[in-house]
Amino acid sequence: MRKRILAMLLCLCMVFCMIPLTASAEEVETPKTYVVLGDSIASGYGVEEGEAFPEVLADTCGYTLVDLSRDGVTAADLGETVKDNLTDIASADIITITVGGNDLMNALYSFAAKKYNEGKEPDAQLTAEQIQQKLAEGDTTLLVTVLSYLTEFGKSDEAKAALEAFSNTMIETIVSIKSVNSTASIILTTQYNPYTFLAKALAGTDYADYATILASGFDAGVTALNAVINSMPTLTKACTVVDLYSVFAEAEKNPCNATFVSLESYTLDYHPNAYGHSLIAKVLDETINPLPFTDVAKDQWYYDAVRYAYFNDLMAGTGDNLFEPTTVLNRATVVQILYNLEGQPEVKELTDEFSDVGSQWYATAITWAVENGVVAGNGDGTFGPETAISREGFAQMLYNYALYKKYDVENEGDLSEFTDADKVSDWAEEALTWANANGLINGNGDGTITPDAGAQRSHAASILMKFCENVVAEVEE
Repeated sequence: MRKRILAMLLCLCMVFCMIPLTASAEEVETPKTYVVLGDSIASGYGVEEGEAFPEVLADTCGYTLVDLSRDGVTAADLGETVKDNLTDIASADIITITVGGNDLMNALYSFAAKKYNEGKEPDAQLTAEQIQQKLAEGDTTLLVTVLSYLTEFGKSDEAKAALEAFSNTMIETIVSIKSVNSTASIILTTQYNPYTFLAKALAGTDYADYATILASGFDAGVTALNAVINSMPTLTKACTVVDLYSVFAEAEKNPCNATFVSLESYTLDYHPNAYGHSLIAKVLDETINPLPFTDVAKDQWYYDAVRYAYFNDLMAGTGDNLFEPTTVLNRATVVQILYNLEGQPEVKELTDEFSDVGSQWYATAITWAVENGVVAGNGDGTFGPETAISREGFAQMLYNYALYKKYDVENEGDLSEFTDADKVSDWAEEALTWANANGLINGNGDGTITPDAGAQRSHAASILMKFCENVVAEVEE
């Protein structure tokens, strides 16, 4: 929806260009330039076009994307990329850097080759490149052997040398970026453990031990690498670090391409899948565009919904950096929300139908809503803008809006499963049934739907997000 809003702004710009010069046009905000630096994680190895996190983030936020990422990039390669693209770097508003995995893996393969070749005749030895290739081809025997090395890798000379080189190179690169662009937001991501979910999924199976060794062994190296990455803000005074390690560790499903069916059927591909990329895009968005509200924490069930409503210009705060998630909405606010959802169309003349509306901040929204059958007055010449609205009342307004938009409101919902279904008002039964059938208003977990309870701001944000995702998106497709 943010992209749609941006498109609307661009259209307005074209309209303004046709206005005579005597009229002053409002300035249209120029989209931010987003430069992507990094390895195959950033370039989207293994996912379809449009699924890589830079594309998702740019599309969500309306950024102009400049993708300088390449497969196989190490910290040293990254430094060269920056030197070769100083013009793009200098014009960036946001720069993300995803690097370090190849530095770590190259050191691991070198260490594995050293361990494997100990005591072997020259013709039986393998190079680091050969070990990498054989593992990619599914060499089961070699896999088991390499797994036995992992617990030692984190403290190996190869790991220490790679991390020291990585640290020095990254400091130099970040300072170089800052020297040509002192205002850009530079964001580094930590490395995730691609095998954490795999170990959880295989717990209790015949392959649990293999998965555990793989995950724990890899973790030692990742932890050491992340310690270096997390030191960059202090050492450079020029960047921010986003924690992907925790995000992937807490993922609800497998965020990576790694799979393990058996010793004969597995892949150790550590790249994120589409779901993993969506997680990266989300945490970057939260970092770049934090919510201004001090009373909406990330661990609250409504956090994502409030972000959606706020950044899509559907709901604002209540002042003093507050959202007041438990405050019950009034009729005027709900009408204003629906008016925002519609894109705030022009209203020629404010309604004089209601004695309690006048020219208040909600007058335009109420005029539009009444003219289009989204809401009606109380029948006594008043609207009741300050009257608290119930869950069923909110459902009715949203249902009326769906009718106005000519959306499909047919449903096969049934409220009889709720113990308080008899409390649903006759006038709201059809609307609430529709809202429940479309996943907009669900039960409370105790068998009730509480139709007469006040519609809290957090609930409204959730309903709006679901409406846009479940109803509007389906129509647009």
